[in-house]
Amino acid sequence: MREDPARFHQRFRMRVETYDHLLEFLLPRLTKEHPSALPPGLRLNVCLRYLFHADDISTIAVAEFIGDSTVRELIKEVCEAIIEILQPIYLRQPTEEEWLCIIADYLLRWNIPNCAGAVDGKHIMIECPDNSGTKYFNYQKYFSTVLMAVCDSDFIFTLVHIGEMGSCNDAGIFASCPIGQMLERQELGLPRGTAFLPGSDIRTPCFFIGDDAFSLSERVVVPFPGQHLTEAQRIFNYRISRPRRVIESAFGILSSRFRIFRTYIPFQPNVVDNIVYASVILHNFLKIYENSLPPLERVYCPPTFTDVDLGNGVFQDGEWRRDGGRLVGLRAAQNALDASDRAAAMRDNLCRYFLTPAGEVPWQYDRVRYTGRLNL
Repeated sequence: MREDPARFHQRFRMRVETYDHLLEFLLPRLTKEHPSALPPGLRLNVCLRYLFHADDISTIAVAEFIGDSTVRELIKEVCEAIIEILQPIYLRQPTEEEWLCIIADYLLRWNIPNCAGAVDGKHIMIECPDNSGTKYFNYQKYFSTVLMAVCDSDFIFTLVHIGEMGSCNDAGIFASCPIGQMLERQELGLPRGTAFLPGSDIRTPCFFIGDDAFSLSERVVVPFPGQHLTEAQRIFNYRISRPRRVIESAFGILSSRFRIFRTYIPFQPNVVDNIVYASVILHNFLKIYENSLPPLERVYCPPTFTDVDLGNGVFQDGEWRRDGGRLVGLRAAQNALDASDRAAAMRDNLCRYFLTPAGEVPWQYDRVRYTGRLNL
């Protein structure tokens, strides 16, 4: 397959050079001294085939002339190696300087100030764990574990937690998971204090953008709820919907390339966590590695694969949206606790800022106003 780049990409979702780079990283961990041990390349190939194509365990075993139990062990072993070796490089917690770069990039690309990332959560389908009852049974009537993640403006995940049970109240998962708790305790390395919104005297802390499954706080900004909103509130909701497309696209790319997210993962929860975590790390590895290549040479995430802003608020949908199989998100918060006065005031300040010459974008009014004629 090395002589056929198209076929190689179809099998491994990456270029030959990228594959060799990945294998070089993992070689020390996958090389075994025993003379009958399987070669490192085969170990990696078995795992990648499962992650990218979600082939049945028995199908992989027959194709590679090994036993089912061996395939399972190889998948677990390689995922552990990916986490151990690549996580400190490709999914480590950003430093304060790196957060500042992410904030600047969100302003440049998505016209949102003081934003350190977009946050979302998805249900990952699993088989019913042993002796678990209904702990993993979610509102969609299947068993799942929850992947919670934050990403930067370029579809690269910055913070990830996997393992909350599917039966948990979706609105409370973020607050109870390590990301939410560390955010509350100011342990994520985010810039402390507040910063001026560009061109104004309004100050806010840096924050994440979430949807209506999250509770409003000073560190997580969510849309105004309801249908009967003022024009200013509709503009605000439109403006924060733009950066929210980033996390939506990141999850879309992930589920499009890693087909295991489209089916039940037949392992126990602790192994599922590693499989999902390793997949996210590989996503970051492939995305970051390909960013050094000219756009037309990228095969994991080519320019047409993500949503493209054509200007004036017009988007061209990325190819991942036509691929189907999207991950199921968290339910909207129904009975979330009222936001603090400071959080509500901060959102109101942002809302007013988006109506000022310094904070508005020219096309936002056309995007929220009805311009058609009524047939009387």
